[in-house]
Parts: sequence; C-alpha cells; structure tokens
Amino acid sequence: MIDRSMRARFHRCLPDVARWGARNADKHTALAALSASLDHIVPHSRGGTNDEPNFVTACNACQFGRGQWTLEEVGFFDPREYPPVLDEWDGLMRLSRLAAASNDLQ
Repeated sequence: MIDRSMRARFHRCLPDVARWGARNADKHTALAALSASLDHIVPHSRGGTNDEPNFVTACNACQFGRGQWTLEEVGFFDPREYPPVLDEWDGLMRLSRLAAASNDLQ
C-alpha cells in the first residue's frame, strides 16, 4: 500500500497525473487501488459486525470488488489464517528521504 503522505506528495508534484479528489472519478486508478482500507470479513450486509476480529486491511480493489459476497463465494482465502508478510516495501516512504535530500518532491 502507498503511504497516505506519499500519495499526497505525488499529487502536489504531479496534480494532473497523480489525481486525487473527493470522487472516485477524480482519483488516479493506480493510486486508489494501492490505498489501504478496512474490510469486513463477514460483510456488514450479511450480518458482519464492526468488531475488530471481523476487520482486515485490504486494498480498495479487493474491498469494493468483493461487495456483499463472502470470501468463500469469491474464492478468497481468509487472510487471518496466514502470518503477515514482512518485506522491504515501505509504502514509498523512502521518497521522503530523497525529498529531504533534494527538495524535489516537497
């Protein structure tokens, strides 16, 4: 997922390319897809609660693409059954270090 502050920097530097507005139509598709959101494991419309055990972090495409269907109905595995992925991805936070050094992305 792209860190929110880095998405904002992209938008400030490249407003016509890295669009980010209030409506979905005003957002760059790739930036929207890489934004994190909370998703109900059991959809709210199917009786899922707003309790913490019913939430996972998902990209917007997975969250809104699944809609009211269950994980099983769309062929997804339950992400709570797997350990978190720990890798080198930093949500583009490394750009803040580059910006501090060059002032290009501020």
